[in-house]
Amino acid sequence: MLREHRFIFNMIWLIVLLTIPLPLIVTLGNGLPEVFGSRVLAINLGVFAYSWMLSAIFLSSQPKWLDRIIGLPDMYIIHGVTAIFAVIFMYLHDQLLKSSGLIELTGEWSMNIFIGVVAYSLVFMAGWLTSRINILMKIKKMLEKIFKHELSMWIHRLNLVAALLAFLHVLLIPYIRSIVPFTILVILYTVIAFGAYGHYAYNKYLNVQVGLLKNVRKVDSNITELTLTTSKSALRKIETGDFAFISFPNVKGMKEPHPFSILNIPERDGYVQMSIEGVGDFTKNLPNLEIGEKVNLTRGYGVLSSMIEKSGKNEKFVLIGGGIGVVPLLGLADKFDNKDITFLYTVKKDKKLLYQEKFELWNERSNFKSYSQNGRFTTEQLDKCLPIGEEYNYIIAGPMVMNLAYEKMLKEKGIKKNRIFYEGFNF
Repeated sequence: MLREHRFIFNMIWLIVLLTIPLPLIVTLGNGLPEVFGSRVLAINLGVFAYSWMLSAIFLSSQPKWLDRIIGLPDMYIIHGVTAIFAVIFMYLHDQLLKSSGLIELTGEWSMNIFIGVVAYSLVFMAGWLTSRINILMKIKKMLEKIFKHELSMWIHRLNLVAALLAFLHVLLIPYIRSIVPFTILVILYTVIAFGAYGHYAYNKYLNVQVGLLKNVRKVDSNITELTLTTSKSALRKIETGDFAFISFPNVKGMKEPHPFSILNIPERDGYVQMSIEGVGDFTKNLPNLEIGEKVNLTRGYGVLSSMIEKSGKNEKFVLIGGGIGVVPLLGLADKFDNKDITFLYTVKKDKKLLYQEKFELWNERSNFKSYSQNGRFTTEQLDKCLPIGEEYNYIIAGPMVMNLAYEKMLKEKGIKKNRIFYEGFNF
């Protein structure tokens, strides 16, 4: 399954960047009057930009079928990079093809809004990027006290305004509008993108699964465990190892959904557990919540459970967890007791190792081994406890710096990239 994930991820890139714009390019080329032949390159740049803008909007709607194939973090990477490509092509289109009047106004406003939103999002909402570029991370930490998550979400939604202005920009051009097949496709693409986002917004804010806060427990000085009850139908939509978005509609400052990993096996246990570190206003207020508080809970997102479930009988797994990132791996170790699992878990020297009682129980299984400690494993320790082989799959969960370090180390030991997986849980 890990091998399939990388292949499918690359195929989706191909579809988004080339396959989706292709029908627009073909119908435009077939219908464009020869007198505008000198403008073909500039016009096509605009077509690519608009199709990628719509693709970014569609991906932001978190389609369930795609999430279960590649995972939401990878989907967000495609979303972000596609938006960057759209900005570049939009700018080139603007420089090469001048217009006037309302056509120029809608185009300029669309480009300016979209560039502004993308630039803002790359700092405040693209964890996959800020975790890799130190200067962006420093800027984010410096400004995030002012630009709260809720505000960032509203700013990000200005993408819809930019896309609507771009749509009007296209339809206001007479010689473009006269190409009927192209115009029909533009309308169809726009309806699909906006329809998907509308469906997402409805499910996120109006058609949410309602639950109750059953228990709040401190498992460490800065880590809070929540137990949430909800309907059986909602529990069936959350897999072990997933993450889900929760919000508290009656609590000030906690009404915007935030994502957290699932600790347990919801359908088996009859409730949802999350273990959450206090790093922001939302998470630091969790210990103050009262039992019985109403909670809105989305479906689960993720691919970890299906990856293990679909693996071959002879495939083995190495789970590598760091800090609070260990949470989704705990549920996987609990659920897949029929799989050969080696579990490596570390926390900082001043932190507490969580849920050690679970490891003590699992270590009684003949197919389970665990190594837990404060501080990083030394090279010598890893040589002894980290199994290497073609039959092993490696799932890493922790800070992005740790994920990348382990990926590099495993590659140096001869492990192929399609045997290594981690979710960039940075949004």
